[in-house]
Amino acid sequence: MYCIAGADGFFGAYLQRALLAKGERVIALNHNAPVFPKEENVLNLPFELTDPLCIKNAAGLLRKECDIRLIYLIAEHAPDKVKADPARAARINRELYADFLTAISGCDIRALFYSSSDTVYGESRNGKVFTEEDAPAPINAYGQQKAEAEEITLAQGFSVARFSYMFAPSLTHKRHFFDQITDKLRAGEKVEMFTDFIRSSLPYPTAAEYLLRLTETETAHRIFNICADEPTSKYDIGLYAARLCGADPALVVPTLGKEAGVFTETRAEAIVMSNARLKRTVGDGAAIRPFAGIES
Repeated sequence: MYCIAGADGFFGAYLQRALLAKGERVIALNHNAPVFPKEENVLNLPFELTDPLCIKNAAGLLRKECDIRLIYLIAEHAPDKVKADPARAARINRELYADFLTAISGCDIRALFYSSSDTVYGESRNGKVFTEEDAPAPINAYGQQKAEAEEITLAQGFSVARFSYMFAPSLTHKRHFFDQITDKLRAGEKVEMFTDFIRSSLPYPTAAEYLLRLTETETAHRIFNICADEPTSKYDIGLYAARLCGADPALVVPTLGKEAGVFTETRAEAIVMSNARLKRTVGDGAAIRPFAGIES
């Protein structure tokens, strides 16, 4: 059985859908409204990480289960928000996560994957492609906090999955950035998309597929990059969204993020990761495309 902490988020929703398609049981720890409230294979539990009683209740529920595969998704993700209130973000991203791990220490955890970020690597300079062997060198507070949470995870003998920017239509009550783009394109409106800020992005369905395959695979490795074979920009994603919804690609206007002035925190212009370890571990040499598996 699976437990997903942060199951009501964008990625958690796709993980749940994939697990339900396989007939798996899921304990969904939800901060907001459950994504699948009527599925008999999903046990939804309200979960507020800052509430010790919620952590205690979740741990008590997990102690009744065996052979648990746990995926931890909860975080303060936005680098600008982390910069604005680093103490609050550190409490969520590091301290309360450690408390959660302590609470579930007596549970039968078969595998635990902490969802981390490519921002732990820092900047890809001179064509650098990061592997899991590269030492973290984050350039902002968010990346530093994720790197610290990774250390907590690894010290417990658990595993880390590093993701880049992920996208796809939302399965939750909340609209994703990808939904906002396609809405505007369908309405014939222009959208400005950054050509810089290159990342090894994946759609949520593909990322979910490979993460779940890792949870089912015995391996000595503890850190994995889950990413596409080749990097893309937000502009590339915008062009794909236009093709997906049959809109004029000319509506996608290239622009530079570093000139837009929309971010308050320092961000790497390029973070490119290698997925070679991922492919070797799951025994799959197939191409991992940046736009595969998205539904219109």
